[in-house]
Amino acid sequence: MFLDAIHTYDETMADIAWAKRIGAQTVSGHDYSDEFPGVKQAVDESGGLARLVDSLWVLDQRAGPRPVIAVS
Repeated sequence: MFLDAIHTYDETMADIAWAKRIGAQTVSGHDYSDEFPGVKQAVDESGGLARLVDSLWVLDQRAGPRPVIAVS
């Protein structure tokens, strides 16, 4: 599931929680950057990044926190 909505901490956390409730195994979005600290904080608190490409992030719900894999 790709998330692209309001980029605040509360809204991003709510979107990630909703994705978990409906059973999404992989959640992704964009704007993981210093410009949107709420997105970064919500993703980090939700298990961390499975992958980061520029500001696009992937959070794998099937696994626990994993190290960031930066792709350029």
